[in-house]
Amino acid sequence: MPLRKRRASIWRNWISPARLACREGKETGSLFVDLRCTKSCYFCFNVNQPHFEHFQKHRRNIVLELEQAHASGANYRCLAVTGGEPLLNEDDVIAFFRRAKELYPHCHTRLYTNGELLNDRNLERLAESGLAEIRFSVKPRDFDSRQEHVLHAMEKAVAALPNVVIEMPVIPGSADEMKSLMRLGVHYCSADNRNSAQVSPQNAPFAHSEDVRRHYAWLAFGEGDHFLKCAKAFGDDAERVRKWADAKESVPYNFDGSAERIAFPLKLAQEAREALPGIDLGLNTSILEEQNGGLLLREVGLERIEA
Repeated sequence: MPLRKRRASIWRNWISPARLACREGKETGSLFVDLRCTKSCYFCFNVNQPHFEHFQKHRRNIVLELEQAHASGANYRCLAVTGGEPLLNEDDVIAFFRRAKELYPHCHTRLYTNGELLNDRNLERLAESGLAEIRFSVKPRDFDSRQEHVLHAMEKAVAALPNVVIEMPVIPGSADEMKSLMRLGVHYCSADNRNSAQVSPQNAPFAHSEDVRRHYAWLAFGEGDHFLKCAKAFGDDAERVRKWADAKESVPYNFDGSAERIAFPLKLAQEAREALPGIDLGLNTSILEEQNGGLLLREVGLERIEA
């Protein structure tokens, strides 16, 4: 069973080209009409999305958004409609996929759905719209009245569409149900993939702008991921590292005397430790965020660098 990069996910028999593309989030896009859904799964992250309440009552014009992106020169290899449950807005979804096929004839299109609203009529409409992939989001032990309907919908989708994917969370105690689906040929995708799809474009300014790299000269991309990383020292150790860096004259750093901390290149951590016995260093992980028309560096992780 093949393992993806950094052993973050595994797949058997086949893997969606959209999943390969989303690793870096380049030339891919996901849109939603609104965030209403027919279910309320405890693990769903939509409730934490900005404007969640707003999009319970308001809808986006995803066809217009696609046309505007095309007019601005955007190029897409993969496009998706997600939700909420997209089929609550069936006509909007069909119109989107038809327009996507006109604007991007070779684009891989996919639909995320829990399957509850899928029927013969809209499945036929989806096939006619040029949809390349349907992705069912299900969870084990979902013994509600619609589960059998969803399973039958999966079978019909296999006959109607080029690619059918089943996504399910790993829930303790559900191994037997998950194994029963393995015979279908599945791809297990860890949260790492979702994170990478967001992190790569968000930190893209660091890769593409010399000014940004100069401004954050103590940062560098981590090995095997798209986060920005550096070494940090605190308290008395921060002052020791600052003096060491000044003596070398070529070490970029960010020193905050009021907070008693310093950030400097991770690749120099071992050299600093050898020059300054006994110091404690941390591995800092950060991401760039747009705020008020500029870029803000946000720390998302800090762990001790063991000697």
